[in-house]
Amino acid sequence: MLQDQLDLAIATLLHRHPDLAAETLAVTVIDRATGEEAAHQGDQLCYPASVVKLFYLAATYAWVEAGKLEATTELEAARQAMIQASSNDATAYIVDLLTDTTSGPELAASEFALWQQKRLVVNTYFQQQGYSAINCCQKTWSDAPYGRDRQSYAQSRRNALSTHATARLWQRIIEGNCVSPAASAAMLPILQRDLDPPATATTQIIKCRAFWVRICARRSPSIPRQAKPVFVGMTAPTFAIAISSLPLVVVRPMFKISAGCPNSVNTGQP
Repeated sequence: MLQDQLDLAIATLLHRHPDLAAETLAVTVIDRATGEEAAHQGDQLCYPASVVKLFYLAATYAWVEAGKLEATTELEAARQAMIQASSNDATAYIVDLLTDTTSGPELAASEFALWQQKRLVVNTYFQQQGYSAINCCQKTWSDAPYGRDRQSYAQSRRNALSTHATARLWQRIIEGNCVSPAASAAMLPILQRDLDPPATATTQIIKCRAFWVRICARRSPSIPRQAKPVFVGMTAPTFAIAISSLPLVVVRPMFKISAGCPNSVNTGQP
C-alpha cells in the first residue's frame, strides 16, 4: 500500500532527523497509474513561498481561454520569467493582470474593500475547481509588501497552500486536465528543468538516481527566526508529490522512481 510506504518513509525521516516533529511535516503522494493517494497532514496549510506561482501560471491559461486576458508576447515572457527564473517582478505583473489591481499607497476603507475583492478572484477560480481553503492572492516579495499590499496582509490574507492542493494541481497539469489539454501541454515546457542545475547560496539540490527537487528556505514572520519553512512541489511520470516541512531539514527522496523527473516547481524566491 502506498500509505504504508509513506508512513515508513516518514518514520525513517523522523528517526534520522530528531529535530523534526511529525506535526511540522506534510506530504501528499498520488500514484498516477492507479489514482491511489497517500498523505501525512495533506490538508495542513503552509506558507508556500514561490510554489504559489504554479497556481498563478495555471490561472493565466484559464483567463486566456475565458477571454479575460490576451495571449500576448509580454504575458508569455512573464510566465517564463515567473517559473524559469522565479522572478518576483514577473509574478507581480501577472497578479496585476489576473486581478485587475495594482500595488500602491494605502487605500481608504471603501476603496480597499473593492481592491481586496478583486484580489480574491484567483481564489474564487480555484475554489470552483475543487481547491478549498487555499489562499492565492498575494504577490511574492524579495523584501516585504508595502501600502495596500500590506493592508491585505493585515487581514490574514497571507498566501497558503496544502500539499493536497499542490499535488492535485501537478496531477492535473501532467495528465492534461488543468484548464484544457492544450493549456496543460503548454505549461509543461515552462515547468521543465535541467536535471543538473547549478547550486546557489540559497538553494540546496537534492539528488537521487531518478529525480531532483530544488528547495529554498525562507523564514516566515509568523514563526521563530530559527525555524525555516520549506515547501516543495514536484512531479514525475509515476507520481505527483508535494512536501512541506518546518523547520528546515534536508528531505531525502522517499520513493525510488524509475524514470526521470522532467518538471519541478522552482521555489527560488519567497
